Order: sequence, then C-alpha cells, then structure tokens
Amino acid sequence: LIYSYDKIQAIRDGFRVPEKILHAIIVVGGGIGGLVAMIIFRHKIRKTKFQLVFWIILVLQIAGATTWFILQ
Repeated sequence: LIYSYDKIQAIRDGFRVPEKILHAIIVVGGGIGGLVAMIIFRHKIRKTKFQLVFWIILVLQIAGATTWFILQ
C-alpha cells in the first residue's frame, strides 16, 4: 500500500514517502510485498541505489531465515 501511495504521489508531484521509510518497511518483513509492489506498479525499478539497498536487505533476511531454519 505504501509503494502504491508513493507511486501516485510521484505522478501527482505530491508529498513522497522517503526511501528510508520504504527500506524500513523492508527490514521489518515487507521485502516480498515490496518486491511485488515494485513489479506491479513499476516503481523504484530504475533507482540503482534503492535497488542495491533493497536486494542487500532481502538477501540478508533470506540468509538469516535459512540459517535459523537449519539450526533448529
């Protein structure tokens, strides 16, 4: 929902959601939703720095979850 709001605001040249907030949402578990939203809304797909941070967070989350699962 936040990605769609930000996309609409980008089109309307309105108040945008800071990238820090979008990254924070990813950190607290919204990575898959963020990825789906980026694909559906074609939002933030050309922002190289945003994409780099997004994928680093997502890979670290997957690695952490995999490690936790293996050690259980």
